[in-house]
Amino acid sequence: MTDLIERAKEALNGTTPGIWGAYCDVDDGFGIWTIYQFGNPLDFICEIDDEEDARLIALAPDLARLAVAAGELADLISDLLETENDHMTEWDIAARAALARFRAIAEAP
Repeated sequence: MTDLIERAKEALNGTTPGIWGAYCDVDDGFGIWTIYQFGNPLDFICEIDDEEDARLIALAPDLARLAVAAGELADLISDLLETENDHMTEWDIAARAALARFRAIAEAP
């Protein structure tokens, strides 16, 4: 696995499980955004004054889990492609292209 995926695994280790969200306590959206755990709005991790940043922070655990799962899937597909080298099918070509795109993102500095 790549360094990015290993860092995502480490970051997830010991974190509060569940889905996180962001809300603003002012109706017009010009207030403080709170990042919290769904189902328990009193369990919040931080407050921030920028909506886009708040929503991205709330998505971070799900994105990290997605990166780990994608890395595991990429490893499995890579192993499968190595064992079935008799002939290239359209699936092989598409899978290799998808793996190349994934690795370009996952291995970027």
